[in-house]
Amino acid sequence: MFPMPVEFEQITDREVIASLPEAGIAISGDDEDDALDSLIIVLRETLEDFLAEEGNLGPEPRRQLGILRARLSL
Repeated sequence: MFPMPVEFEQITDREVIASLPEAGIAISGDDEDDALDSLIIVLRETLEDFLAEEGNLGPEPRRQLGILRARLSL
């Protein structure tokens, strides 16, 4: 099971948005599986970037990092 509450929104027959609303992160894909796979990649890259630049983050990225840490038990 994915450790975060992901929401899906069907936009068209070939576009679905997967989002982690509490962190304000979303991405689209062709279907739910594709959108979720893309969201996982974005979350991983975002977490890596935020951790690398933690001391330089503004308020919103710090908030997002806190959510990702809490959800991933980091």
